[in-house]
Amino acid sequence: MGWAAEACARAVDAFGGIVDEEGLALGVAALDAAETATYLSEGCPSDGRFEIGSVTKTMTATLLAAFVDEGVIDLDEGIGRFLDAGPNGDVSLRQLATHTSGLPRIGPDLEARRSRRGRSTLAMGPEEAIAALQAARREPAGRFEYSNFGYQLLGLILERAGGATYSELLEERLLPPLSMHRSGLAQRGVRPPLPRPPAPQPVPPVVQPPPATRA
Repeated sequence: MGWAAEACARAVDAFGGIVDEEGLALGVAALDAAETATYLSEGCPSDGRFEIGSVTKTMTATLLAAFVDEGVIDLDEGIGRFLDAGPNGDVSLRQLATHTSGLPRIGPDLEARRSRRGRSTLAMGPEEAIAALQAARREPAGRFEYSNFGYQLLGLILERAGGATYSELLEERLLPPLSMHRSGLAQRGVRPPLPRPPAPQPVPPVVQPPPATRA
């Protein structure tokens, strides 16, 4: 069994117990240079769509890298160029991208939104994000602290740098070249009824061996 197949099997074992609940489905994909392994739970359509959550951050970072490569933005410039950030205008794009800005994981007052509306970030538009940024208290920069809020701000900056919505940037620059024709964003404030687990489940790690020793 190669690395991808083993990784897929372990994920299925870890998550498999939750798919007995009505309306839940499980889809797993593991890829490396040697093989691609996939699994779909019984009854799940082969073209089913899943919410990917924070995997979207890799797309945001890819768009950022493209803009840097094109000279549109500089990783070390402050976000105050793009946003009315108040006292936090000196936070750099690099710090946002690497979770070292000192900004909180969730913006001020967004925990209350989360409790009232479910996913706080789906209901927060540009005005609310900027207000939260102005009110945010930062920890000292440089230490890694995972921040969903920071990546929300980075997405907003990319919109302003690119002169298009985040969805349009994905559709123009990222999804078609990768043949991701069934990927996209939900409308603001709308949570699509996509399959997702009721609670996080631990998945045993599968260490990927060096290329020369893979099965």
